[in-house]
Amino acid sequence: MLKAFLDRYGSNGLARVLAVPVMTGGLGRSYARRRGPPAPVLVELGATVPARGLYVTESEHTDVDAAIAGWVAAAVPLIRVLAGYGASEV
Repeated sequence: MLKAFLDRYGSNGLARVLAVPVMTGGLGRSYARRRGPPAPVLVELGATVPARGLYVTESEHTDVDAAIAGWVAAAVPLIRVLAGYGASEV
């Protein structure tokens, strides 16, 4: 489904777009890395991917808020800087 969605965009079809990959799966992150994260595909289409995507495993579904909070703490400062906000405004 992701490929069908991304096929709708031509070269540079996501130019000037700040993209954050959000993924879920049953296994750990190493499996997602072997399958290939979507960030390189998004960059190839012209998007800016400022931080690692959010990957939530099945075992983390019971406490999704904690998984998201950990990702937010690491990623939001990077996203804000790339979006044009200074680090002092984080």
